Amino acid sequence: MPWSGAGSFSRTNGINTGPTTWSLDEAGGIGIARDRHETHDNDLATGINAAIAKNGENAPTANLPMGGFRHTNVADATTRSDYSKVSQTQDSAYMYGGTSTGAANVYTILLSPAITAYTAGLTVRFRSHQANTGTATLQVNGLGIVNITKRAGTIFLNGGDIGNGDIIECMHDGTVWQLTAQRGGLESWTPTFAGSGSMTTTAPSINQAHFHREGEIVWFTIQATVTTGGVASNQVQFTLPVAALGTGYINFAGFVNDVGNLRSALGIAVSTTVVGVQRFDNTNFTLGTVTLYIQGFYRA
Repeated sequence: MPWSGAGSFSRTNGINTGPTTWSLDEAGGIGIARDRHETHDNDLATGINAAIAKNGENAPTANLPMGGFRHTNVADATTRSDYSKVSQTQDSAYMYGGTSTGAANVYTILLSPAITAYTAGLTVRFRSHQANTGTATLQVNGLGIVNITKRAGTIFLNGGDIGNGDIIECMHDGTVWQLTAQRGGLESWTPTFAGSGSMTTTAPSINQAHFHREGEIVWFTIQATVTTGGVASNQVQFTLPVAALGTGYINFAGFVNDVGNLRSALGIAVSTTVVGVQRFDNTNFTLGTVTLYIQGFYRA
């Protein structure tokens, strides 16, 4: 006899049913009947086999409703198909790889239980064993070596983005690891220079070119020297560290040392990636050595 929808199993010998199966046979004048005993015992075997054995010898064949109750006093999960204990989840046991290892700019960690593939949304944490000095990679559980990036997943790390002993959190976006929390401080970039019109710029010397991003706002500072030549014009142009949302979002100002003459300057948006610095009086630069001292901000 199958289990009822209410979760009860009732005995039967094929004729009589319930807890008084044999009494009903006796009242009906039935002696010991081999076929009824066989049916009854097989019915009990069916019921027993439909139950879950506490020693794990059989397994459920359908979803098991818990009726609002819990599994209690469970052991720690050791494989990816195990139940998770609340304590393991709260302690981030599955995400934390301990202190990383690896050569310069290489971070290697082991998670337990081990992951078997990188998937979009996979998040890991670890304590770095070194500061990075440039582009860095992360490898988890012996899977592929993958670049660590920041923000859109297309900007590689600069030196110092990961410090020695930092707690690092990365999420895999399906292609690369992205830092979900980034260190404060300035980042550097290498701008390229040009002149407007037929004016040329050569021999750039960059004293500093730093930027800091806060949400959509990029703050930047640049101090650099170029040698102008060709035909004098009114703009020395340089590239931005991150593309702007539009030319109307770029604002900056500063000073220029135009062949020994210190003059105030203002910024002109050439495109979303290039800006021009011109003297406040909008006259042409004197051909020769021009030093830029510029600070500004824009939306990106």
